[in-house]
Amino acid sequence: MKIYEIMSGEDTELIVQKDDQKSTTLFNPKTKETIITPKDPKKPGKITQNDAGEMVMNKEEPGVVTPEIKPGMKVKVNSQGNK
Repeated sequence: MKIYEIMSGEDTELIVQKDDQKSTTLFNPKTKETIITPKDPKKPGKITQNDAGEMVMNKEEPGVVTPEIKPGMKVKVNSQGNK
């Protein structure tokens, strides 16, 4: 599954399965699909930590994946991408 194919119109919560130097692998427990987010600052799929300490994915904005991310963590994908 590609990042842009993640459900639009509703917020989704993904679980980090694997994280290495090249990519972060996320799992959607609702759809049972796996999403691989490249750690390329020129490609979409920026994952950052918000003010509440939650990991949030902006599926439209290019950027890096925060180094604090670890397997088992939950990542929220906001439908608007900028929350």
